Amino acid sequence: MSTFLSIYADKSTSILNSIHEVLSQEHLLEVARETKFIIRQRNFDPAVYTLIAIAYCMTSPKEREFRLIRLAMKYNEETGSNLAPKNIYDQLCKPEAKEFTKRITTELLHVVSNIVGEQIKGALPTDIHELLRRLKVNDIILIDGVEVALFPGCAANFDCKGKGRKKLNGSDAKPGLKLHVAFSLLTMTFSYVEVTGACGNEKQQVLPERFDNCLLIMDRGYVNDELEQRISSNGKNKYIIKGKRNMAGTIIRAFKPNGKEATKHIGKKVKDLPKNANLDMDVRLSNGEVIRVIQHVKPKQSRDDNPVVLLRTNLPRKIACFEQIFQIYRIRWQVELDAKCLKSGNSLQSINSCKENVIMNFINFALMASLVKTYCGLKAILKRKIAMTSLSMLKIQCYGYFFKDRLIRLCTKSINIRTQIFKELLDFIESNCRRSPPSKRDQKLLKDLPTLVAHILKIKNCFSS
Repeated sequence: MSTFLSIYADKSTSILNSIHEVLSQEHLLEVARETKFIIRQRNFDPAVYTLIAIAYCMTSPKEREFRLIRLAMKYNEETGSNLAPKNIYDQLCKPEAKEFTKRITTELLHVVSNIVGEQIKGALPTDIHELLRRLKVNDIILIDGVEVALFPGCAANFDCKGKGRKKLNGSDAKPGLKLHVAFSLLTMTFSYVEVTGACGNEKQQVLPERFDNCLLIMDRGYVNDELEQRISSNGKNKYIIKGKRNMAGTIIRAFKPNGKEATKHIGKKVKDLPKNANLDMDVRLSNGEVIRVIQHVKPKQSRDDNPVVLLRTNLPRKIACFEQIFQIYRIRWQVELDAKCLKSGNSLQSINSCKENVIMNFINFALMASLVKTYCGLKAILKRKIAMTSLSMLKIQCYGYFFKDRLIRLCTKSINIRTQIFKELLDFIESNCRRSPPSKRDQKLLKDLPTLVAHILKIKNCFSS
């Protein structure tokens, strides 16, 4: 399956240190020339269009308003020009346009993940820092797929003819793309994004070689013996992956949650275990590998057709016990919130085009919009000394209009005006983006991240002594 877009920033990506440097008109034009998006200056200014498109994506307009002609109108208003929408569209169709927006997205990701991300480590909440220390990892990476429906005509122009999941009535779904996202709990943004067709193999888009000494958490769509070996190959990366109920591995050792051995289950297949048994097992797979498997009985109020949860992991028992593994897996919900932020707060949706390059450009614009907001949120934590647990990144991502009205001025005005605008952004974040106190129900069900992490740390590990 082809990868239409790959966004990843290692520490050698760029020497720029802030978003206004990356998004300055001078730098945008420089990158446009380097990627040959423009060879000489013409009527179309890619720097201005990029800033307008990012600002527009920040408001997450409704589908009927998310149209190329609206962007063209805004461009003409901003520049005082009278370019036909078709002329602008032709520019966006160029493969060089995709390379240009990919480069800018990568540079923004570098600033957020590698520069501000390094600074934010000193501001980590005590509980998060302690959890990473106990797990002996540098970060927790949450991996999931985000689907974007495309216009029906797109199927003819993409080499992926997959139609995604069928609708409930049995009819074919719209053609679609899937963003394979690796989300960092440390920087609260994505570490990489790989874009394929909606039916792309999500296991192939997990790239553990890009991480060192991290814990990767995934749902059951990622179960794969080969993938688990790849994650474990450097001896440092760890994983927790939700398993499937039909798992046929053979149990060679089993423990109850209190640490006592449950010898009566030895020799059984995992799929044949009773559905009311909480067990921590060593399981031999068909390829001869031995992995650790958790069978956790769901609470009564959350049971469905599957009364148990299976989790596969390579975390040693001395590091995380039965109950800790189950609760750590629940942190994966944060990547679902990130997907919601991309769609509801940053216009990650299909623009009215069937051309691959145009669609990829607008995926990049949506990612840029999210990164700018994340950058401002992390800077508010650092400069205003706000506790990370007190700030809601979800609120920051969804307050689009305040960012939209200031982005272009932030990147085009003099340093004095820019400083004032950035101060306004930080003031707004500090005043309006605080986390609401969790309800008693959310606290009880551990749906609040700080509460969940605190609970994990309080669990006594019977294997650690």
